[in-house]
Amino acid sequence: MGEVYVADQTVSFLLSIGLGAVCCLLYDIVRIIHFFRVKKWLSTFIIDILYFVIVSFLTYCFLFFRCVGQVRLFVLIGQLFGFVICRNTLSVIFMKIWMFILKKVGKFLRFTKKICRRIFNMIEKELKKGLILLKKIISAVKKYLKQSSVVVYNHFVKRQNN
Repeated sequence: MGEVYVADQTVSFLLSIGLGAVCCLLYDIVRIIHFFRVKKWLSTFIIDILYFVIVSFLTYCFLFFRCVGQVRLFVLIGQLFGFVICRNTLSVIFMKIWMFILKKVGKFLRFTKKICRRIFNMIEKELKKGLILLKKIISAVKKYLKQSSVVVYNHFVKRQNN
């Protein structure tokens, strides 16, 4: 019969608490994505399914490598415990920091967009002025060109066609 080592189970329990904290921080990333980008139910559904697949894979790998493939209740409880602890402590700080950063980045991008729009509008106005000037130059040059009925080439081509 196999021996049970309390130290190994304690380490597994503590590591499962850490895994629960990692799962909580991954969920915070999903929350940030939902807050800023996802508006449709299908994309929300896909992101949530992707999150659960990743968490399931992490839990499976943990159970496979740490617990020799055996599903241990204390590991799942530890993972839940780590998630809850992280959600009430580290997650609050993590979310505030990321929301602050993303809001500042959003303001910077809106400011940059506004400046670029003004620059491109000025360039567009100058190009329109240049195009109008070019049309005036072309019409002025056309005044000084010979009329097509007077050009010898046109008389020669008309005689060959007849």
